[in-house]
Amino acid sequence: MCEQKYRMLFSPNHNRKPGPKGPSAELVHVVVEMKQRNPRWGCPRIAEQITLAFNLAIDKDVVRRILTHHHWLGQSPGWPSWLTFLGHMIRIETKAGHGAGKPISKIIDQAADEWAFVAHNLKMNVELH
Repeated sequence: MCEQKYRMLFSPNHNRKPGPKGPSAELVHVVVEMKQRNPRWGCPRIAEQITLAFNLAIDKDVVRRILTHHHWLGQSPGWPSWLTFLGHMIRIETKAGHGAGKPISKIIDQAADEWAFVAHNLKMNVELH
C-alpha cells in the first residue's frame, strides 16, 4: 500500500489531466502554414479547406485557438485593423455647432486627415509643393 502511494505521488504520468490533449503537431503545422500562405483567409475558410483536403472535420474555433496560440499572437499583419481605419475615417466634431452644415475649413481638415491616413497606410511617398 505504501509503495503504491509513493509510486502515484512521484510518477510522471500522475499529473496529467484527463480529457482531450489538443490538436496534433501535424494539424497545428498545417493550419499555421495555410495562414502564412493565405494571410487573408479567416478561420472558417481554413477549417473548410482542411476538411476538403484531408477529410478531417475541424471546427473554426479550433483553428482560431491554434492561430492565436501558435502564429498570430501579437503579430501585426501589416495593415491597420478595421477599428483603427473606422476611427480615422469617422470623426465626430464636438465644436461644429448647430448651424446649417459643416464649415468649409472643417471639411478641408477632415479631407486632409483622411488622405494623410490613406497615404501613410499605403506607404506612399507624398511630396508637398
